[in-house]
Amino acid sequence: MTEPVRLPLAEAARLLGTTADALRKKVKRGHLQAVRDNAGRLLVWVNVPAAGGQVSSLSSHVQAGRLDGLASQESTLVQPLRDHVETLKAQLARAEAQADAARQRADDLADRLATAERERAADQTARAVVEAVIRRAKLTPMEG
Repeated sequence: MTEPVRLPLAEAARLLGTTADALRKKVKRGHLQAVRDNAGRLLVWVNVPAAGGQVSSLSSHVQAGRLDGLASQESTLVQPLRDHVETLKAQLARAEAQADAARQRADDLADRLATAERERAADQTARAVVEAVIRRAKLTPMEG
């Protein structure tokens, strides 16, 4: 007896001569093992001899361990994705550099604002001191 093969629900139903709904019910009742792939599709475990020995081309390659033909097919599908990932990495690096520069400008502006605020407060204090001196001078009789 061979190892079970994991197949998409529709393909397993076709191989077993049943419907996808019937297989879903078997999975729900626990009579058939299944998992979900990354896309959320249901994959069921099927014994190939019980299915009449028919298997999809991909499943037969995987079961027989013949992945050499699939490797080149995968590379033609995967390489554009890898290229896109590299493009996204470069865009991310540029965006991070721009964000760092913007943060630096914001920090510089905050420093300038704090300095201006301190200078304004010092001017107000000096003005208040001058006004107090003037008031005192008016209250005190001038000698002369």
